[in-house]
Amino acid sequence: HFVSIIGESAQSMENVDDDISELILSAEDSINKVKNMHSKISEKSDLKKSYLDDSDDESKNGSINLTNFTTPFNTSKYQEKSQGDTVQVI
Repeated sequence: HFVSIIGESAQSMENVDDDISELILSAEDSINKVKNMHSKISEKSDLKKSYLDDSDDESKNGSINLTNFTTPFNTSKYQEKSQGDTVQVI
C-alpha cells in the first residue's frame, strides 16, 4: 500500500511539473508577443525622435519662460488660522 501511495504522489508531481512547464511556455510566448508589439510600435512611431529633435530647437528659440517659481501653501500661518477657526459640530 505504501508503494502505491509513493507511486501516485510521483505521478501527481509529474503532472504538476508538466502543467508548470506549459504555463511557463505560454507566459514566454505572451512576453515575446508583447516585446514584438513594442518593437513594431517603436519603429512606426516617430514621436520620440521628433520630440528630441524639436526640443533642442525650442530650447534655443523658445519665447516662454519656464522658470520655476514656488507658491507657498499650507503655511504655518494658514495652519494656525484653520485650527483656531474650526468648530466641532455635534
